[in-house]
Order: sequence, then structure tokens, then C-alpha cells
Amino acid sequence: MALEEFSPLLVEAWRRSATETVAITVVSLEMARHLRYRLYKLRVAMRASNHPATALANRGSVTLLDLRSPEGSWQVLVGPADSGLDEALLSAGITLDDAPEL
Repeated sequence: MALEEFSPLLVEAWRRSATETVAITVVSLEMARHLRYRLYKLRVAMRASNHPATALANRGSVTLLDLRSPEGSWQVLVGPADSGLDEALLSAGITLDDAPEL
């Protein structure tokens, strides 16, 4: 797939996901899965075309969250891949002082 086949808003979601979690509410599990699929396909297209935001997209992940609402809404969370691990790492006593330079 070519980059032109994707909405620029999807690229912006990947850009933002490098520093924050973007929560996108959709009306069904089917739509949540479709959005996740499009985001992952976009990331592949970004890699293939050497898009400037590829490094940011590579750091992100997509999670589907059931809101358990009467309407059947779901949230698609696009955010930093390691964001959920920070609390566990800190509680294990791992700090930035221990981390090697990359």
C-alpha cells in the first residue's frame, strides 16, 4: 500500500504516540480492529517509503480497550510501546542511572 492511500490523520496519530497515548473512541469492535489494521499497514508503508515519522511510529503500539458501554464502544489506544512497563521497572529498582547509553 502506498502512503497516499492513508489519511494524514493516521500519520499524526503515530507522531503523537511517541510522547503520549492517543485514545480514539469508535462504535464497535469491528471498527477498532479496522483502525488498528490501518495503523499497522500505514507503519509498514512508512517504513517502505522512508517517511520522516517512521522512527516515531516504530516506538508506538496499539491496544484495543472495551469500554463496556451500552453502545458497544471501544477505545483504540495508540501510545508509546513501553509506557505500561515504566511502573513495573521502577518498582523493581531500575532507574535511568542504571541504563546504558544507546
